[in-house]
Amino acid sequence: GQEVALFAKKHLPVAVKSSGAFKSKNYKQALIEGFQSVDKQLESAKGAKELFALYQASGRKDLGDIAPDAVGKMVGCTACVALVTKTEVYVANAGDSRAALCRKGKAVVMSKDHKPDVEEERKRIEKANGYIDGDRVNGMINLTRCLGDLEYKQDKKLRQEDQILSSVPDVRVEKLYNDADFLTVACDGIWGLSHLAGKPSTTFRTKIRPP
Repeated sequence: GQEVALFAKKHLPVAVKSSGAFKSKNYKQALIEGFQSVDKQLESAKGAKELFALYQASGRKDLGDIAPDAVGKMVGCTACVALVTKTEVYVANAGDSRAALCRKGKAVVMSKDHKPDVEEERKRIEKANGYIDGDRVNGMINLTRCLGDLEYKQDKKLRQEDQILSSVPDVRVEKLYNDADFLTVACDGIWGLSHLAGKPSTTFRTKIRPP
C-alpha cells in the first residue's frame, strides 16, 4: 500500500542512520535494524496515527470505514533499498522488488524474491501457523516478506524474522570498483517486462558512485 511506502520513505533512512550498527559501520546490520524499526513504528500509536492520516489523504475508499489503528494491519509494501559507500554497495530487500548491479555491461543480481514457493519461506510460514493456498500466504498475500501488513505479524511469542510475514530483509554486498556502471532498483512490474527480466535496464538506472 502506498501509505506504508510513504511511511517507510520518511522513516527508514532515519532508522538506519540512527542505529548503533550504522555508527560502527556495520551497514548490513544497520539495514536489518532499520527495517525492523519501521515495522515497530507502524505498530505504535504514533505510527498508526500517521498511517491513518496518509490513508485519508490518499482518497482511497477500498478499506471502508476502517479504525484509525487498523490501517497498518491491512496495508503493506515491499522494500528494496541500497546503501552506497565509497567501496561497497549494500542492497536490502524484503518482498519481490529487485536490484541488479551492472558491472562491465553484465548483471550482478543483488536481491532474491521472497515468494510463497520458496522452500525456506514456506517452512517459516507453516511453523508460524500460516499456510500457502494458491501460491498466496493464507490465501491472500503473494509475497512472504514486507513492511506493514501487521495482521500477519501478531504472534507475540515470535521474533520479527519468524512471523508469517517477515519484515527482515536479505542483505547482499558487492565491492565497488571502477567497472561498476550503475545500479537498477525496481518493482516487480518493471522486472516483469520480458526484455528486462533478470538483467539491469539502461533506461531505469542510478549512477553507482556516491558524490
